[in-house]
Amino acid sequence: MRLGLFNGDPSKLEYGDISAAEVCSQEHRALALAASRNGIVLKNSDRLLPLSKMKTRSLDVIVPKANDSEVLLGNYQGYQCKNVTLLQGLQGYVKNTTYHPGCDFINCTSAAIDEAVDTAKKADYVVLVMGSDQTLEKEKLDRTELGLPVDVSFAKDNQNIGGILWVGYPGEAGAAALAEIISGEHNPDVQNKLHFKNLKVNKATDDGSVLNIDVSDVGSEVCNNAMITVKVAVKKPGRYGW
Repeated sequence: MRLGLFNGDPSKLEYGDISAAEVCSQEHRALALAASRNGIVLKNSDRLLPLSKMKTRSLDVIVPKANDSEVLLGNYQGYQCKNVTLLQGLQGYVKNTTYHPGCDFINCTSAAIDEAVDTAKKADYVVLVMGSDQTLEKEKLDRTELGLPVDVSFAKDNQNIGGILWVGYPGEAGAAALAEIISGEHNPDVQNKLHFKNLKVNKATDDGSVLNIDVSDVGSEVCNNAMITVKVAVKKPGRYGW
């Protein structure tokens, strides 16, 4: 609303002619990096991280689209000032960083596990990236339920996993922020900025929206002509309670 989107033609208002140079100013790029840093959560019980830049001779990255900066962005992203991929970000700290996609794309049905394992064995450490991108979740590809994210609790007891980073969609500066955290240049937060409600819904409609209806106390009565008044209480769980 502050941009004047409801006050006529926004291009003729105060913020209607913002140039790329202004969007990509040093101040705004620093803000993008700060937002990426503060959106990452670290689980580091074994104190593996940070990795020493002096002692880490090689790194292996296993993830589809490691060379695609778009995978770091979320829905309705704005103009990217500088395209830095995940692989480029990590190579800036460990020069000898190899890469294997594991599979061709995020929603793949088969994986080249043996080949990925072979490349991993040759590196001091492995950065394995798992999750979704905009080929799986965006408008018209909405989730059919509101449950928690993928359960990764199995990883806490795996001796081969020394640290877990929850990154989400970190934005255009996400690769730099992730590299800073892995190398110890930035200490990440311990609290997630997002709210996940463990809510089991009863039905998903064809358009992807969800219904959660409790009629156990309503009962039923057959009638042909009746006027019914229905009161619906809607509550959005979350920090702000709206």
